[in-house]
Amino acid sequence: MDVIVPHLKDVSQKTKEWGINNKQIRELYKTIRNLLKENGRTLDAQKWTVKYLSTFENNFDSEDSSAVQQEAVQAILEAIKFPNVYQFDSLLDLYAVKQFESNSQHAKIFQLLKIFVNDTVDAYNAFLAANSGLVQSLGLNEQETLQKIRLLSLATLGSTQNELSYSQIAKTLHIEESEVEVFVILGITENVIAAKIDQLKGTITVSRALPRVFSRAQWQQLSDTLTTWKANMNVILKTLQDCKQQQAQQILQLQQQQQLEQDGQH
Repeated sequence: MDVIVPHLKDVSQKTKEWGINNKQIRELYKTIRNLLKENGRTLDAQKWTVKYLSTFENNFDSEDSSAVQQEAVQAILEAIKFPNVYQFDSLLDLYAVKQFESNSQHAKIFQLLKIFVNDTVDAYNAFLAANSGLVQSLGLNEQETLQKIRLLSLATLGSTQNELSYSQIAKTLHIEESEVEVFVILGITENVIAAKIDQLKGTITVSRALPRVFSRAQWQQLSDTLTTWKANMNVILKTLQDCKQQQAQQILQLQQQQQLEQDGQH
């Protein structure tokens, strides 16, 4: 698997070159997923489950719809369960998942997914109160799930303000102020936020927060950032080039002056 995994990034492009049909692509994606799972690469396997589900657009073709729905349910639960997954919007965009909103059997799972896409601890606690025991029945750990939604809420809070008070964070995350630093450090460790802690002022300065939904607005922001970086690099390169030319001119003038002095001595 160590040899194979680096080449998997090219598979989607290769399927176009091979000219295989949609059904064959699905079987290929499921095979890759199963092999990854068998080799303990659960996070990579989950990504291929999402790829598999993304091949269903507007209908389930001849596939067994209940089997596809079960795959979608498993993908949602794994994303919530896995500690390193903090973005869920790609799941919400899947046709197989969108059907859950009007599906009485899976409507609650869809509601829970929406909370993890862009909602906060308040919404999660309200969901728990209205659906007692559901989280456990889905095979999820209630405390671990609560911790993840708290980190996501911290990301949302950090994306709206650069400076946050301990009291503000404690209120949003439903924790004691004495626990704020622990959660902020955990958020930094999990790459949910980049921040500095000021214990004296009791504030957190956020320099970056994980975008929970990566939409057109985020792509535009990324494009603007890259454009700014490019412009700044061009300025730096021009400055270096100007310095290099000035240095070359100074060396030339110095050589000419030395030559004149030597000629004068002769």
